[in-house]
Amino acid sequence: MIINLPNDFAYEAQGTSGYGYAYVDKERKKLILKGNISYSRVITKLMYDLNEHEICPYCGCRLSKATTTLDHCIPVDRGGPTIPENLIICCSNCNEEKGNMNKEEYLFYRTLKTNSEKIEYKKILEKFCTKTKMQKGCDIPNEWTIDPKEIDIFVSINFRENIKRSKKYQKVKKNYKKYGKLIYPVISDENGILLDGFYSLMYSKENNISDITIVKLDNVERRC
Repeated sequence: MIINLPNDFAYEAQGTSGYGYAYVDKERKKLILKGNISYSRVITKLMYDLNEHEICPYCGCRLSKATTTLDHCIPVDRGGPTIPENLIICCSNCNEEKGNMNKEEYLFYRTLKTNSEKIEYKKILEKFCTKTKMQKGCDIPNEWTIDPKEIDIFVSINFRENIKRSKKYQKVKKNYKKYGKLIYPVISDENGILLDGFYSLMYSKENNISDITIVKLDNVERRC
């Protein structure tokens, strides 16, 4: 898929693991990531550059630096990927109240008048989410994904890390045992280099799971 990019963007970061930077190549209309830089952090910075609104799209309050947050329209817990098409700038109060609802569900939730209506709606949603996870795992549009057979994912591994003991790995494992599906998608650049979803990928390979959701970003390139 082609993600939305700003016309001009540059970001650099120095961490314990080294230096990295990212920028938008204007001629090729492509996001370039180079060195040791976090994909999710780059997308977070990029989203604030794309944002042109001064009010919260949910409640209409005026946004400020103190109240502004980044919301996954499809929640991470339901497989929502960190891509511009699934992110929105909103106020922290709405983000907290929205919780595990997607954007459309939360907008409907806000129209409910009484607490009893809201409580009942949340119960219905909880059952719906559980059923969806058991049926297909990751709850994102098919047009965002590709057939896992169409791509080989390349990933660098730090062998000093005990992957299986990681909390994120254990969360992937717990969800798979509960729902029989992988919830979190794998995100790759145009060449199949891993950008996000490391623990889902590792768990799938470790357990020979072929039913994995892959989002391939055709205008993103990660370089060594």
